[in-house]
Amino acid sequence: MIGVVEQTCADKVDRYRYAPGVLYSYQVQGEFYSGQYQLKETRYTAEEATELATPWLKRKICIRYKPNDPQTSAFLPDDPPPA
Repeated sequence: MIGVVEQTCADKVDRYRYAPGVLYSYQVQGEFYSGQYQLKETRYTAEEATELATPWLKRKICIRYKPNDPQTSAFLPDDPPPA
């Protein structure tokens, strides 16, 4: 399933670090769904973390979802990019 990164964000990991995140959307049988993925690298400020995620913005990505529950999804960065 092809999804699109719609937004970037920063999630507080602990007292001193933030992890960049991406918010993505995808469509299954005419219904739109969304999900979030937290990148592995961390930064000391939310601004730096968000900046680290910026290259992902508007990128097409492969999404995996449960056929019997399409709102449950996963983005695995090691999956090849969509053609």
